[in-house]
Amino acid sequence: KFLLGKAEHPGEHEQHLLVMGLIESGSTDGLSPYMNRYLLRVNDMDVLSCSRRAIAMTYAKLGKIVIFGILYEPTPKEWSGTKLHLRKGRIENRRLRVPPGIYEYLNQRSDRVKQLMDGISPQQAEKIDSLTKKFPDRIIESEAFKAFERDLELSGEKAFSPDRKLRGR
Repeated sequence: KFLLGKAEHPGEHEQHLLVMGLIESGSTDGLSPYMNRYLLRVNDMDVLSCSRRAIAMTYAKLGKIVIFGILYEPTPKEWSGTKLHLRKGRIENRRLRVPPGIYEYLNQRSDRVKQLMDGISPQQAEKIDSLTKKFPDRIIESEAFKAFERDLELSGEKAFSPDRKLRGR
């Protein structure tokens, strides 16, 4: 009803927003070799649930912006500095806290996207290579390239797709 304009407020269903950036430091143990590209560039969505903790939420990722819609969570106190307020209309820069499983979830989604990218056809890989050669300056200045560089710094050769690494691309 809220999305259709038939209710002023979504009721008890909170929305929590995160704005992603490059991973600059911290432990990289188990970090997906695609994490920075995922955080900055990928659009994604999902519905999450965990019967063990009685949690249900929606997940919408639009480039750098991630919105979690809380359908049910017994301990919303695990979220801090992320709640969207309808009437405030601004995103404040403050200390954020999210539930402990969010990092693992984002890492799994990053690995999933990397698997999909590893499986692109040779024809599609050739089209990407062609555009890269045609517009090298635009590529080097892009946010996607900066995210790739950071993934390469953190993960080494794992940041490449296996077939592209072997062909020296």
